[in-house]
Amino acid sequence: MRVPKEKLFKFAMEVMKKIGCDDEKASTVADVLVEADMRGISSHGVARLRRYVDHIKEGIIDPSGEPEIIFETPVSLVIDGNNGVGQYIAKFSMKRVIEKAKKNGIGMAAVRNSNHYGIAGYYAEMAVEEGLIGISLTNTAPLVVHTFSR
Repeated sequence: MRVPKEKLFKFAMEVMKKIGCDDEKASTVADVLVEADMRGISSHGVARLRRYVDHIKEGIIDPSGEPEIIFETPVSLVIDGNNGVGQYIAKFSMKRVIEKAKKNGIGMAAVRNSNHYGIAGYYAEMAVEEGLIGISLTNTAPLVVHTFSR
């Protein structure tokens, strides 16, 4: 079944708004999820909506959570995500990193108290679109067994 990109975006946005996200957060989540599907990374696409809805209902994700800069230097930031929507927090963070890199030659951020943020490449590409090199990393629970382990 093929679904036009615009319909998929609208659907994802409506789901996120219905569960408590404002327009900007819902739009950001929808954009990242649809981009994942368009790149063929379906594990991080719109299929993840159900998990986000469940996590919001369970109180794991706070749809009203806003990122807060808690420490800052000319080239770095520490951001508390306040358990908000991961995609929104990551986009917020990368925008500030880009500003710092343009002004000072390098920018970096560490984010805590965030949630799943989708495909890392989305945020790295934000830097590339500004003529910069971007790297985006995240942590997760152990999911893969090391080669030759028992």
